[in-house]
This record gives sequence, C-alpha cells and structure tokens, in this order.
Amino acid sequence: MLTWLKYFSYGLVFVCAYLLFTPPPHQYSNAELTRLYGLEGKDPTLVTKLLPLPPPRYPHRLAQQSDPLMRKSVKYLTDQEIDMIVFRAAERLHAFWAREFALRGGTYVPVEIIPEWGPSDPRIEGDHGTRFVDGKVYVDRREVREASGTWASADGSLIEAWVAHEIAHYVTHATGVWSAAHKRTVPDPGKYIVIAPKRLPGKPDHPIQVYIEQQAQYLAGVSLREAGMLYEGYPEHIYYLCAASGDDFMRLNANWLTDPPDAEYFKDHADHGYGKDFAKAIYDGMLPSGNVDTGLRLLGTEPSFTH
Repeated sequence: MLTWLKYFSYGLVFVCAYLLFTPPPHQYSNAELTRLYGLEGKDPTLVTKLLPLPPPRYPHRLAQQSDPLMRKSVKYLTDQEIDMIVFRAAERLHAFWAREFALRGGTYVPVEIIPEWGPSDPRIEGDHGTRFVDGKVYVDRREVREASGTWASADGSLIEAWVAHEIAHYVTHATGVWSAAHKRTVPDPGKYIVIAPKRLPGKPDHPIQVYIEQQAQYLAGVSLREAGMLYEGYPEHIYYLCAASGDDFMRLNANWLTDPPDAEYFKDHADHGYGKDFAKAIYDGMLPSGNVDTGLRLLGTEPSFTH
C-alpha cells in the first residue's frame, strides 16, 4: 500500500511539474490569426466564423527543434532546401509505414516522391500542386513557397505535414480502404443531372471526398507522431496551418465565400471541407490516442495489408 502511494506521489509531482514549467502554447487573438492567415480586408463577420478555436493542450512534452532549416520560412527556401526536407521526411515516414505493414503481415512498397516547379515544369502535364495522383506523390515547390501567404508562419513543418498527408492517401489506396469506401457510396441526385455528389452512408453533410481528405489528415498526424517528427509547439502550429487548406479559407481568399448560401457548396462540392474540421483531423491523429487502425477504418471499411 505504501509503495503504491509512493509511486502515485511521484507521478503527481511529475504531472504538476510538467504543467508548471512547460509554457502553454501561444494563444492567438482573432486579430493575430486574421493577420497570419492574410485575411485583412475581408468581411470580418465571415473571417470570425471560419477562424479555428485553439486546440486542446498537447498532453506530452516534446523536444525542441534544433535544425535551423526547419525554422526557416517556406517563402525563402531554395529548391534544394525544399527537396531536402521532402526526402528526409519521406524517408522517416516510409520507415514508419513499413513497420506498420510488417506488424500486420504485409509489405509496404514506398511511393515515389516527385518535386516539381508548378505550371512552369515541362515534365508535368495536367494538374499541378502537391498531390497524390497516378500512384505518385508530387510536391509543388511553388505551392510550398506560396503557403506563406495563407499562414505567415509556415516553415518546414508545413512541408512535412503535406508529405505525410499525401503518403497517407497512398496508404489508403495500398490497403484498399479508398476503393472500398467508394463502393459504399450512394449517389445523391439532388438537383444535378450529369454529376451527382457521392455520399457515404450516414454522412450526408459532405461529399465522400471531404471524408477521404480528413482520413488522410488523421493518418498524417499519426505518422508524424510515430515517426518522431513532432517537436515542441509543432502540434499546435500544424493545426493552425492546416486550417488554411479548408475550402472556406480558399473561397474567402478568392472572394467567393458568402453566408449562408455556402452551406450548399460544402454539402455538394467541397474538397477539404471546413478548415476547422481539416485541422482537427490531423491534430486528433497527432494526439497519443491517434492510431493507424482507427484511421484506416474512419470510412467504415476494413484495410487489407496483403492484397
């Protein structure tokens, strides 16, 4: 009994010391967030509605990031520096997924990573932008640098989060959950004649694409944590920068966001969905409770590691 009380006391002291001596994450005011997201001059009513609330405090103390390259603004990164961050991140993420597949009796084949220069890149036909398509992950250096316009504090952690997200898309394809989820969809004819938005059963608020993106976000968060790529302040930083990829942020920046008719857009056409939900998905994955099995089953399908 005394031994139990002794260890309980030690644990209580440790928790209190953590709470007392670990500085809390910076709490942004709405004015700071508006500036960091580059939303000055936009309708303040719309801006206030889409700004994300602070995430819960990350429960573990993380090491400090000591690599100056990772703290450098993406705006000033050279092609070589971007590629270094991309391939370094990919190596650690591939190693993580290889372990996860092996634990489940499968073999992970790393996806090819291709850095590109955006629309000026003569090697790339069709779409540009950081994406997973045709079995490959493309990282658009132009898009990386431009991210400082939608989150002024964007640094190397943004690149790592993007790479983790696209590799997660690849994993959902490799395990069959992407195709299985699409087979579960129900077309919603609504008012569309040619293209009807596809819905997952029980998820009527968005097209399936929004939930596919949120699944990739969650798995990206898990992989960043388990690959040892989170440092002090990273979870909150990544949370805020990912909110800027929400359809509401992108539409407001393009002066397309209106209120309330945009509810129809998010129900029928959205890609990433609301920024708050997109940010929450990766933060949930980064939390200690985030895990691969939960992430792969988010769309109601069972993964296969041996097909």
